Amino acid sequence: MDHIGFYINIHQHFIKAGHQVDNITIINALLLLLPHTPTWNVVKQTLLQQGQKLTLKMVTTELTMVYNYITQENIAESTDKQFRTLVMFFQSRSFSQNRGRNNNSSV
Repeated sequence: MDHIGFYINIHQHFIKAGHQVDNITIINALLLLLPHTPTWNVVKQTLLQQGQKLTLKMVTTELTMVYNYITQENIAESTDKQFRTLVMFFQSRSFSQNRGRNNNSSV
């Protein structure tokens, strides 16, 4: 989501330099340059089909919220995968140790 900050920064630089860039141009750039994934396509469609006029604040807030949700979801999935891997590792280790004990006790 670095491109949101990038476009907002460019917008501010244009304004400081005395140029006019309307918000709809920035909004269109933000929406056009989103990743082409099902999630982001739904977000774009939802924003574009709203009955109200899009504002830069509304669009950046919505995109940031979705990005944060996706990021947290990916972190949770990654953490869950790491946890499952550790559990499997310790279970296999425990199984190996128990198997070794059983073999030693029968000898």
